Amino acid sequence: MAEDLAEGRLRYRMARWHLGLVLWIDDPRQADALDEAIAVVRSAATGRSALVARASATSWWTWLSGEAVPDLHHVEKALATTDEVRAAVGRPGRGLEGFRSSHQDALAAQALVIRLASDRRFTAYADVELIDALTTDFGSSG
Repeated sequence: MAEDLAEGRLRYRMARWHLGLVLWIDDPRQADALDEAIAVVRSAATGRSALVARASATSWWTWLSGEAVPDLHHVEKALATTDEVRAAVGRPGRGLEGFRSSHQDALAAQALVIRLASDRRFTAYADVELIDALTTDFGSSG
């Protein structure tokens, strides 16, 4: 999809820095906490654009964007107040490809946390990239 078409459909500027996040809960009965966490992330993104999409009843996909690389520490600090919500964050990227790759990173970090049955509440893909590569099952090795 072309960048201008994506911008028109999503009403979200692509020619910026993006940070993809996946927020999720383990217990569907805690959906209110997930809604609150989205509000916290949006308020922490002062001066930035936020795109939020419900992925499922227990998961939201979020992108933060701005002229400068979004600050991961503000997001982590904001989410520290939400005990039930877990977050995975991708590496920052620029433009349409950065939008996609940061989201894919966040999904990979979420999958790693789930695969390893970790109790981590906040996981940045940049911190676990090597672990992800070493623990991903690429099928049988022969």
